Amino acid sequence: MSELADQERAGLEALPALPAAVDLPTAYKAVYAFFGNKLKNALELSLPTLKELKPLQNDVIWAYSNPRPPTKLNAELEGAVLVLLTPLDADGAATTALLGTWLARGGWPFALQSLVKAHGSFTTPRRVEPTKSHLHTSMLVPTHKRMELPLAPQLDAVFRAELARATEDEKRAAKSEALTLRDGASLAARSALSSIFLEPEWLDADLKERLDTGQSGVFTPLSLLRASDGTGVAKFFSALTSEELTWLAPQSYDFFGHKHVRPPFANALLDRFPDAVPLRAWLARAARELRDVEAWARYASTQTFELLMPVVKSALLEESRAAGADARGAALVGAIADALTMLQDAAYSKDQDPRPGLIALLRSVPKTAAPVVKEAAARKAKWAVTLAPQLERAAESDAPPAAPAKAGTFWLPASFTPVETMEGGRLSAAELETLGSALRRREAAPIADFKRRCTRASLAAFSWDLFSTWLAAGSPSTGRWALQALGDFGDDDVARKLTPLIRQWPGESAHARAVTGLEVLAAIGSDTALRMLDSVAQRVRFRGLQDNARELMGTIAERRGLSTRELGDRLIPDGGLGADGTLKLPFGERSFLAAVDSQLVPYVVSSESGKRLADLPKPGAKDDAALASRSTEAWKELKKLLKAEGPTLLLRYELAMAEERRWSTADFKSLVLAQPLLVQLVRSVLWGRFAADGKLLEAFRVGPKHAPVTVPGEPLELKADARVGLVHPLSLTEDQTAVLADALADAMPGGSEPPFEQLTRKVFTLSAQEWEKTTLERYEGRIARAGKLRGLRERGWRLGAAQDAGVVHWLTRNVGEGTVAGLLLESGFVVSGGSASEEVQLGPIVFGDGYEDEDAFDPLYRTSRKVDTRSRVMVSELLRDIDSVVVPE
Repeated sequence: MSELADQERAGLEALPALPAAVDLPTAYKAVYAFFGNKLKNALELSLPTLKELKPLQNDVIWAYSNPRPPTKLNAELEGAVLVLLTPLDADGAATTALLGTWLARGGWPFALQSLVKAHGSFTTPRRVEPTKSHLHTSMLVPTHKRMELPLAPQLDAVFRAELARATEDEKRAAKSEALTLRDGASLAARSALSSIFLEPEWLDADLKERLDTGQSGVFTPLSLLRASDGTGVAKFFSALTSEELTWLAPQSYDFFGHKHVRPPFANALLDRFPDAVPLRAWLARAARELRDVEAWARYASTQTFELLMPVVKSALLEESRAAGADARGAALVGAIADALTMLQDAAYSKDQDPRPGLIALLRSVPKTAAPVVKEAAARKAKWAVTLAPQLERAAESDAPPAAPAKAGTFWLPASFTPVETMEGGRLSAAELETLGSALRRREAAPIADFKRRCTRASLAAFSWDLFSTWLAAGSPSTGRWALQALGDFGDDDVARKLTPLIRQWPGESAHARAVTGLEVLAAIGSDTALRMLDSVAQRVRFRGLQDNARELMGTIAERRGLSTRELGDRLIPDGGLGADGTLKLPFGERSFLAAVDSQLVPYVVSSESGKRLADLPKPGAKDDAALASRSTEAWKELKKLLKAEGPTLLLRYELAMAEERRWSTADFKSLVLAQPLLVQLVRSVLWGRFAADGKLLEAFRVGPKHAPVTVPGEPLELKADARVGLVHPLSLTEDQTAVLADALADAMPGGSEPPFEQLTRKVFTLSAQEWEKTTLERYEGRIARAGKLRGLRERGWRLGAAQDAGVVHWLTRNVGEGTVAGLLLESGFVVSGGSASEEVQLGPIVFGDGYEDEDAFDPLYRTSRKVDTRSRVMVSELLRDIDSVVVPE
């Protein structure tokens, strides 16, 4: 810490110094000379994102494009000048001069007021990337990806250098003013003041608020060293990107001919907080991610995670072997648990992840770790949910503490859920080893024998424990069989838990693992597993994974002689509901009825009052405990099902209308009308009987008895060869639409709303001239948000192949048989991970033949042709999708 302080002092001495008596004309002249012709350029660059500067634009130009200093004090105007000045001020000279004008005009109170205005009145979405000029010791470090102010790297040092030269009276006045300004100021402003005055109480309060609320702030190395809690400092690091972590490493660099050496700040932190295991874990992450590993090793090799682990292992084992494991052992376990909670969502490459090592440490002391991990699981820490019961089973064993497992070890069958046999016994340790060998070797016959001998539920739970332990151990490639074991033994619950992981793995550079996960869902093969697979095929943000899921669904459908849409119809769950769409939930003397509304939201009706309830009440003293418990579980399962699958089902039927999908009479009755979950949905939309050429022959609805009726309500018998589908408003005249909308609203179940826009849907048509074109320019030059463009994938659009830097330059969608529409983008967007609010300029829409090489756009141009006039609905839906993502003019 002393070395850091010495270098800080050296840095302050190197800063441009003001004269002992601040001379306003001289200081102002320096700022005026610096701005020169840069002022207008700075405003032009800042105004698009700093709209708060617009009202001050003329005042700023007048104040600092004039050779004479302004006569009136205006802290907001000066704060705006600081915002414009700091990104341009590489060495701090102009910032120092600006501070001189503030001190000369209003003393320290006015200077601090201007600083607070700069932090509180203006915001910017611009990301400040670390550059050589940011490597100064006293850089104000951003605590969020979008910091509120792009501060000069020496701003806090400039203020502190001048404050050090102030008189005692001036210092007291400055501190008093800062204390007053902190009340009601933004966290960014308060933390900037704290970084200047380095008051420990201020710093602790600011850091706590930063961690509690996630608001942006600015902290310096010196301020972090004055914090009280090393765990809090470690959590602060969790908000920094890999690039921002580079300021932790000692590094020499040459900046415009000046040699600089960054101090060993990591060592200073470890000296200040020697017992903070989470802090060490984060510093290990920085050490691994820094390119200059050799430089890190020279200064901080003894602090790397690999060398730290044996020390912690030894301490843990020593304490756990002692009677009762004293408080120090529990404290170390608690610190490791805190580190795991903090690290659980971090992204690492396989060889850089510290979490497997931390979990291996906890496994080595199950008696000490079990209660701590159980508490973490109760707090919903994801890493602890599976580990907690495993440690409890290991803690209950009479065996002595095992030697610490290696970080990559995951075959720990004694800690997994016991496998129960059909006769009521459990597999022995020897049999478990035989099972493990069969799974490793992928031997079908022994695996089938275990499935025959053992209960499905215990095998599923055992396989999930095996998989979770493999995942926590860093998912070593040699253990891929642990994931494949889920396909051998998994059940519906495994399929539901695995699917969210499959969705996120491609974003963690684990696409191959995600594809194996899809194969596991197909291997499980239950209706639930196939629904999960279909949900990935319909809605996922990674194009490659979606293609894999669609291919698997297509293969399964082909085996059954169906299309993928027809297979999806046969996978719709019933949620435990009866044919009338209700589920009885008895509590004893009182009972309830569960149902699902047209939006696929479950609700409850009291049998006593007949009132609709949002949730099932808790059982009372007079209720039958066993009946109430079963009813509560059934209700929870229904809610869980609809939360996971409801959005996909709603989208399925909206797209069925948009894509003009038709059912035969038999399929309509068995696959639509007979679905318990859809009872109220199908009554809330308008159906139609269509001719082979797509013309609407007759509109009808579904009546209270769940059978087709005319719109006025007369029974309707559909002929066997009828083609049934959802009516799109383009199939109706405006007068017909209005009449049918009123009639349908009157006939809807009480309180129901349409599941999606149907008769009120906005429609789009092409002009006669546009029908003759192969390219549409109506949205060319318009702006759309990247996040909304990505969202079009859920509506049947496909992102073009990612080009350089992962940027997408087009999207495509089928618009009728054999025709593809492509939307070109004048400025592309990153396929994943980019900002959702990023602006993208749209290009023309091109129509062409469907083509196999979808990684290129050229085939669309080569085959471009006019749109088939029979595709009016698809064209309307295409334009509606694009219109929904453009920014209003």
